[in-house]
Amino acid sequence: VDNQRPDPIEKAEANLRDILRLEEIAHGHEKSTYILADLHNALGMLTVRKQEYMETPDEFLESNRRIKYHFAKFVQLHPDPSRAMNGQEHNLVKFLEQSPNYNQPIIPKSRQAAHPPPPP
Repeated sequence: VDNQRPDPIEKAEANLRDILRLEEIAHGHEKSTYILADLHNALGMLTVRKQEYMETPDEFLESNRRIKYHFAKFVQLHPDPSRAMNGQEHNLVKFLEQSPNYNQPIIPKSRQAAHPPPPP
């Protein structure tokens, strides 16, 4: 297995971070906003996806901290609190808060292998 992250994933993350920065300028003062919530959700999901290319416990630990941050921001910023508080993102944040040293992939490698990504 080639554990080198594909360049498109790195480019997608850089683009999402740039869009998030610009949207924070425009909407950062708002208590809740779909665009900021959705961008944090996308960055969290992209980080989950990047775990397919990680191998060490330290990589997973740092990755899980980023996932927790983005999904917590998603829950905090989502305009529909009941949807956000009952979603898988909130459950994952709670799990990672209770297990701050969790250093395994969010989606086990065996499950990832059963659902390979589409070809480029």
